[in-house]
Amino acid sequence: SMIPDWRGALVAAAKEVKPSGYVHAVDFGDLKGLWPVAEKTLRAWLGLFHVRPRDELLASLQAGDRGSLAILPGRYAFVLKAKPAAILRIAGQ
Repeated sequence: SMIPDWRGALVAAAKEVKPSGYVHAVDFGDLKGLWPVAEKTLRAWLGLFHVRPRDELLASLQAGDRGSLAILPGRYAFVLKAKPAAILRIAGQ
């Protein structure tokens, strides 16, 4: 949410981890499970700090083989644990 090029950040992380290791990522989700007023308010508050939840990131993680993905209540945030090869697939590498 704070790194505009999330794909590049994931690729850089994957390249620094041994193939047998894992990349862990925690970020804001797409917020779509929140009450609409709460979603709008949270997005506005995060925007004050130049933080923008990347809806396309969570969508990419949910599609295909990506490792272990836990989505927190309200789709507020997610926790990802994945092998470097899976990260590269997620990032389109």
